[in-house]
Order: sequence, then C-alpha cells, then structure tokens
Amino acid sequence: MQNSPPPAFDSARAWIVSGAAFVASFVAYGFLYAFGVFLKPIGSALGVSHALMATLFSCMSLSGYLLGPLTGDWADHVGPRKVMIAGAFVFAAGVIATAHAHSFAVALPSLGIGVGAGLASVYVPSLAAVGEWFKKERDVALGIAVSGIGVGTLVAAPLSAWLIREYGWRSTLTILGAAGGTLLFVSALFMFKPPVKVEGKKGGALWGKVKSRPFLLVFLSRLLTGIPVFVTMVYLPALAAKEGVGTVSAAALVGYIGAGSLLSRIGLNAAAEKIGAILPFQFSCICVALACVIWMFAYSYASLVVFVLVMGISYGGVASLTPSVAIQIFGLENIGELLGFLLLSYGVAAAIGPPLAGVLVDRSGNYRDIIWFALIASIAGVVASLLLDRAHSAFATEAGTRAAA
Repeated sequence: MQNSPPPAFDSARAWIVSGAAFVASFVAYGFLYAFGVFLKPIGSALGVSHALMATLFSCMSLSGYLLGPLTGDWADHVGPRKVMIAGAFVFAAGVIATAHAHSFAVALPSLGIGVGAGLASVYVPSLAAVGEWFKKERDVALGIAVSGIGVGTLVAAPLSAWLIREYGWRSTLTILGAAGGTLLFVSALFMFKPPVKVEGKKGGALWGKVKSRPFLLVFLSRLLTGIPVFVTMVYLPALAAKEGVGTVSAAALVGYIGAGSLLSRIGLNAAAEKIGAILPFQFSCICVALACVIWMFAYSYASLVVFVLVMGISYGGVASLTPSVAIQIFGLENIGELLGFLLLSYGVAAAIGPPLAGVLVDRSGNYRDIIWFALIASIAGVVASLLLDRAHSAFATEAGTRAAA
C-alpha cells in the first residue's frame, strides 16, 4: 500500500491552518486588547495608579512580543503544534492565577509575564505556519488569520465589561482563562507542520536581514504607529466613562476598533495580492495619524465611534500586512524568527506608550492630554513608512548583486 502524497501548498489543509490561526489570534489578542476594561476594577482592588496599571499591560505585551523570536525559532524546529499547546496551558494558568491575585506583586508575573509568554507561543508560530502553507493566496490567508484579532477585539471587550458587571473581575478572569485556554488548545491540534522545507537555517542571513534598513523602517513604522493604538486600547474606556458614557458602551468602543480592523485585514490583504504589500502598509500608517486628528475633535459618542473605526481600519492594516511585507522583502527563510523580531516592535510600543500616557493622566487628571502624544508618534511612524520604498529597492539590488557574485 502506497503512502498518500503530502498535502500541497494552498490545499484544504492549508486553509484549515489559516482557520486555526484565526482562532489563536481571536483568543490571544481579544484578551490583550480588552485590558482597558479591567484597568479600573483591578487598579481599585489592588490600590495602584493608572501608570502602574498601564505598566502591567506593557509587561504583558512586551513579554509576548519579546519572546516571539524564541517561540518562532522553536516552531521552525519542532513545528507550530507543540509550541502552541504549551502556550495554551501557560495562557490559561496566567489568567486564572491573576484572578486570585491580591497584590500587584502577584499580578505582575502572572498576567504581565505568564500571559505574555502564552501569547508569544500561539501568535508568532501560527502566523509563520500560515505564510509557509501558501504560495498563490498567501496574503488572503494571512488576512483571514490575523482578522481573528479584529473579531476578538470586537467580542472580548464588551463581553468582559458585561461579565465584570454581572460577576466581578475575578470571576471574569477565571472564565476567560478557562475558555481561552481550551480554544487555544483545540486550535493547536489543527496547526499542522508546513510542507515547506528550509535547507538549513542560516543565522548569518537572518541577522543580515534584521540589521538591514528595510527591517529598521518596518520596525519603526510599527512601533510609532503602535503607540496611539495601545494608548487607545488602554485609556479610551476610562476616558469615555469619565465623559458620561456607560461602562459597557465605553468598552464597546474598543470593540469597534476590532470591527474597523476587520475591514482592512481582509480588504487590504486582498489588495496586496495585486499591488504588493508595501503601499497598503504605508496607507495604513497614514490612517493612524488621521485617526489621531479625528480624536482631537471627538467629544460626542458618535464622533468617538468614527475615531475608533478609523483607528481600527488603520491598525488592522499595519498589523495584518506586516507578515506580507516581511515575506515580500525578505522571503520565507527564517520567517518564524524574523516575524518574531518584527512583531517585537509592538511590544516596545506597548512598553513605552501607555505608561508615559499614564504619567500624563496622573499629573494633569485630563485624559485628553494623551492625544497630542499619540499624534506626534503617529506622524513619525508615517515618515518611517514612506522611506520604505527606496530602502526596499536598494536592499533588493544589493541582494541581487550578492547572488550573482
């Protein structure tokens, strides 16, 4: 009896992997971006300031992105399934441990580090696997995978706010930890090892890419446009509540970011199939700055909805197009590790953005002081993205010259 041929690129199994990555993104980043809903109840229970609570979010994000290169390398060696199963257990344990925390000293390692490690173990390996399973429809498949972030954001924030109102934040974390860990475990079972075979890992080639100008510009574009995104995620529910919006309605604003991001995650990735990923990436960075301008003049709930929808569209584009941009510029070799290093940019943005914004709020008591901070960062990110075309051309020419030598 002959063995069946291995699954091919762009096959039915490849789309199953994309769906599993969607579920992983839904759980991991739905929870992360719902953090703003927990800001006040956890802060009040533990007796800590806005800045310190924002540091908790920053540690969770930074550890998730900082460990990305390690989990990406691990998945490159053993396949994504084992890494994601480990991540599912770590995520559930960290969230449930935080539910029983009675001091910030306990919440910091359980949520700030434990959950972050779980995020790193599910997101980077799943995205790298999707990129390696596809050739013809890679950008669309990646768009579907990362659209889980948008759906997760749309669902998790208002759901968490409702659960907190009905059952308290501790029971809510217990529910989310158990349910999220189960979904991550199931998604890992469908995360098959990609058919692509890398001919030996070339560490020198990887570090040459990481030190290149295109890598630096993509990294800076994400970092600087990521600051407004994370500041919005963390502080918008509290800002809206302070201006008289109900808690569930305020949390729904974060959900609208997820709704907006769905449009760009699918639409812009489809456009990238035809025109390449760099131009839609630059457009998305510009839209982040536009969103910050809208935020400056948003005082009613309707205008805040417009702001978060534009922010969602722009953020969704930057985030979802990053794997396609990386593959377009650098190819598939070492893609797990390379994505891990690129995605670290959002970890840095989360590490510096919300805490600095928290200092501004603690000093002035006015949440709107953070909007100028967000706008300046976004403009700098736009400048970095617009320099990417020339840097990519120079890098491609240099790579061609080396290959011909």
